[in-house]
Amino acid sequence: MIAYESRPEFAGLQRRMEALAGAGRFAGVASLVWRAGETLHVHAAGWRDLAGRLPMERDTLFRIASMTKPVVSAAALQLVDQGRLELAEPIARWLPEAAWLRVLRRPAAELDDTVPLERPPTLFDLMTHTAGFAWTGGLDAPITRAVAEAAQPRPLISCPPDLFVRRICALPLMQQPGRGWCYSVATDLLGVLVARASGLALPELLQRQLFEPLGMEDTGFHVPPEKLRRLAVGYQRDATGALREHDAPQTGFWSRPPVFPAGGGGLVSTLDDYLRFARMLLEGGLAGRRRVLSEGAVQLMTTNQLSAAQIRPLDASVDYLHGQGFGLGMSVAIGASEDRRAPGSYGWPGAYSTAWFADPARRLIAIAMGQVWLDPGNELRAALEEEVYAAVGRRTARP
Repeated sequence: MIAYESRPEFAGLQRRMEALAGAGRFAGVASLVWRAGETLHVHAAGWRDLAGRLPMERDTLFRIASMTKPVVSAAALQLVDQGRLELAEPIARWLPEAAWLRVLRRPAAELDDTVPLERPPTLFDLMTHTAGFAWTGGLDAPITRAVAEAAQPRPLISCPPDLFVRRICALPLMQQPGRGWCYSVATDLLGVLVARASGLALPELLQRQLFEPLGMEDTGFHVPPEKLRRLAVGYQRDATGALREHDAPQTGFWSRPPVFPAGGGGLVSTLDDYLRFARMLLEGGLAGRRRVLSEGAVQLMTTNQLSAAQIRPLDASVDYLHGQGFGLGMSVAIGASEDRRAPGSYGWPGAYSTAWFADPARRLIAIAMGQVWLDPGNELRAALEEEVYAAVGRRTARP
């Protein structure tokens, strides 16, 4: 266990993180809290490699899974800022495979029981997860099983981008575009769309437009050989609850460039790199004096874009919002329905036990990272949100 720096008010957060690492729930965890220009808490507990007894450290590399989604959404909005994309345009302009989509008569219908589109899905729909595409989990239905087959294996996708788009667009939508929010493969499709619109492969686009301007030197879709020792082992719990190796740094998914650079979940990053991205959003699109994203684009990302009807879950088994709103690429806490984060805060977690949020009213950013695939209890995220607000308060912003 290594504690780097932590203000006394974050003793509760430190204890919770140490308990998660020490009780065998996680091999190791790392956390960071930044507020109004100061890093108030950085802490690492446990091991990035249990068998090798390598400690978790501040510069450990983590598979950030769906924390990739806000990054790719920001890249898409950069193209909107540049006039190369329009939020209202149909996605079929850049994904012609989507020109002949149909919609299931009801979400659990057989794949051939479809009706025509009422209108084509747009880029805005894709970025708010209201385009109608299905996800691989939750509702047990023919469409979710078909999407899972098209997108296997997880956590990464093993087919080339163009083939992935053809497979997904050969399937019907789960619901009409704009009807409601449903977590889906939309951001994987968005990654392909922005690559086609920019004329660059997605890794190159992100490197040029975000990682270099923000100084995110450790973020990418794979880990180069000289950095692999810093990549935490990926774990998964077996039927008994014990941790088992899921992805080995030297030979696993992220040890080489991927066949499909997944915009929905393929990035590796660090606490400090992701802080740079989150700070850019909190600063209204600025990195120092350099403008990376327009203020308008940041506003779209970080404010709720959904109606109450759209927030209402399609099915209880696919209710990933839990009453929150959603901006372009991430959730937004909107009030009484959000029991831990303060209204106006925004962020999105990852399935490899990673989480972050920013609270603009308090000039606050908090990040926590573990490496357990599909942790069912979301314990790391809950600990981060509860203990950070216990330290700084939920209702009173610093002057």
